[in-house]
Amino acid sequence: MILVLPLLLSLITTSKAGFREKPANQSILLGQDVVFRCAAAKSATSSELYSQWRSNTGSLLGFHDAGQLAGHQGRYSYLKSSREELHLRIERVNLEDDGQFECQMLRPDEGPIRAAAYLNVIVPPKHVHFANYQSGAVIDVNEEISLNLTCVVPNAKPEASLTWYINGRKIEEGVQRWSSYNLNKTVSSFAALQWRPRRSDYRKVLTCEAIHPESQTQIRTNLTLNVLYPPDQPKVSMVGDPHVRAGDNVTLACVVTGGNPPPDVSWYLKDRLLSARFQYDLQTQESRNTYSFLAEPEDNLANYECRASNRKGQAPKTRSIHVKVAYAPQGVEMTGESNIRQGSVTVVQCRTKPSNPVSKISWLVNGHPVPASLQSEHQQAHGTVSISNLTINTNEVMIGKHRMTVECNARNDEGSASKQHVIKILAPPLPPRISGLEEGVHLEGNVLNVTCEAHGGNPLADISWYRGYDKLPGARSSVSGDSAISFLSLTLERTMNGQRLKCEAMNAALDEPLIDSKQLTVLWHEQNEERIMESEK
Repeated sequence: MILVLPLLLSLITTSKAGFREKPANQSILLGQDVVFRCAAAKSATSSELYSQWRSNTGSLLGFHDAGQLAGHQGRYSYLKSSREELHLRIERVNLEDDGQFECQMLRPDEGPIRAAAYLNVIVPPKHVHFANYQSGAVIDVNEEISLNLTCVVPNAKPEASLTWYINGRKIEEGVQRWSSYNLNKTVSSFAALQWRPRRSDYRKVLTCEAIHPESQTQIRTNLTLNVLYPPDQPKVSMVGDPHVRAGDNVTLACVVTGGNPPPDVSWYLKDRLLSARFQYDLQTQESRNTYSFLAEPEDNLANYECRASNRKGQAPKTRSIHVKVAYAPQGVEMTGESNIRQGSVTVVQCRTKPSNPVSKISWLVNGHPVPASLQSEHQQAHGTVSISNLTINTNEVMIGKHRMTVECNARNDEGSASKQHVIKILAPPLPPRISGLEEGVHLEGNVLNVTCEAHGGNPLADISWYRGYDKLPGARSSVSGDSAISFLSLTLERTMNGQRLKCEAMNAALDEPLIDSKQLTVLWHEQNEERIMESEK
């Protein structure tokens, strides 16, 4: 009979009786049970009613009484409480059950009737995840560098809708959606987000929400943005009184706002690390480094640099401050001649060591102030050097003891420095005088003691003896008061008769020596006769 019924149903297209209850389309969650109800109207005839169901695959489930049907893992069964009814029960529906089921009934004398209904198996999404990131993770992203995220909800039926949120605010732009249909009739849904993070997105939460109205499922996944961005430009200042003097305590402050991670803030001087200790205020997001030191002259105009960096390999952000330190000149240097001749002109230069503010130079000669030429000023790395020249004419200066004291004074608001330069005045001695050759008899073989004295001069004269052109050795020199004296003992020989004995006095004030000379007269005996040899002067 089962084999005949399909043929009859295909040949007979009309019937006089109809359905009392037709099966209805049903949407059932995966794993739940479903019953398709089917009942024929009562017939006026008493003919037999044949009933069966056709499955979604087109196979006939057969004529059976109520009870479990063969196959389908025992999940299919017929239900009937009267001969006109034949209900189909499916337990624990799965995706293989999705499709059209048809109730078929036949009274031979009235013809077949049939009614179809669809079983829509609803598969709720089980989870939603990110394609390249772990759900719930905190991810590092760079400011203004596009972040590409893809949200996936796999194997839902029908497809789930995906929505992006940032901190609860729906994202409309930069989202692309598509779906992938699977062989088992489920759909995997995708939503790609292109997000350009800003520093204001730091610690914000990106959420992907999957909504499946058919199963009343709403699931979410999220991740937290750790936006990496550089700090703002450092702000540097001097704490306290900006007027700094040498020896004062100076405190420099560097404040850097923002930056993730918080930047390292350091003080440098000429690329030399001074301080790397800083504090971070979580509430204000400020990093602060304060550096204190005792001001020295070398700190004037020094370039103290604050550097802030939170990423290796990237140049730090910097800001510099120049400290102005007031200090006295640390000394002066004087250059010029130490020995000059009376009546000459000389120039003495005074050069200060650096100072701040500029030092003014004044001059004293032998304790008396004198005007000087205009000073020149030269900026150095840490201060200003002043230079002044003083021209001295020895004829215009009162000179005592053959020396002149020149003093340079350098002064500014912070103090002063001075130095003296002593100039010796070179003066010639008076002409020398020879004594010990007064009129008298000078015999051969006698010892003649002569003296040469040169009075005055600075320095005292050096005295030399000559006989003719020959310099005589053995003289003894001494000083008496302001006179130079030379003693010479000379053994007389007849060959000296008529020669000139010469005394030369020389010092640094002379270009040529001063000379005094005497003619020698020597007497000697020859064959008991006395002969006097004289030479005219």
